[in-house]
Amino acid sequence: MLELEVSLKNAVVSGEMNTIDRLVNKLIGIGIDEWTILTQMTKGLEIAGDKYNRGESPIHDFILAGDTMRQGLEVVLPRIGYYEGKVRGRVVLGVVQGDMHELGKNIVKYVLQGGGYRVYDIGVDIPPYMFAKKIKEKNADIVGASAYTTTTSYRLREVSTALEEEGIRDKVKYLIGGSAVSEEHVNWTGADGFAKNAKQAVLAADKLMSKELIL
Repeated sequence: MLELEVSLKNAVVSGEMNTIDRLVNKLIGIGIDEWTILTQMTKGLEIAGDKYNRGESPIHDFILAGDTMRQGLEVVLPRIGYYEGKVRGRVVLGVVQGDMHELGKNIVKYVLQGGGYRVYDIGVDIPPYMFAKKIKEKNADIVGASAYTTTTSYRLREVSTALEEEGIRDKVKYLIGGSAVSEEHVNWTGADGFAKNAKQAVLAADKLMSKELIL
């Protein structure tokens, strides 16, 4: 790993908003792949999240790390082919009922936002009907639900059932993810796609939207 890549990761951990743009541009300038840059920033945010969860740093530091990553995303994501000033789709994003793991969801949110999606983050421990309610309220194109424990992964099917009961299942694309989820969960949860990380979430969202822009 290049020293600059390590510096980029550490800049996110430390919330160095005054240096993140310069580091990203330097890495781009020497030919480092944009997704590699994104991966290092994501690792930095994961480290910041772990430090907060262990009580080693205050919530302010984690928020600052997230702001720093978002600033870096503004530099790198347009180079991957996203459209500036356009909304690519509307996404409702949440963690299923009984699950309080927030870091992975937040990373996906930041990357989707940077990729041109309008994200409505409904938080963690969300009952199935709340996903359906927010979709109808925001006229969302995609709903993303995640589960991070095996004991909560069955809730992903309940989200799909709630969409069916509200008569909106055929009006929205359903994307699942989280550390307790795999490609094998797609069929039995009734989902349209699976993403194991933030990069795949953007690519999957693009595929589900057929890369059509909306105003």
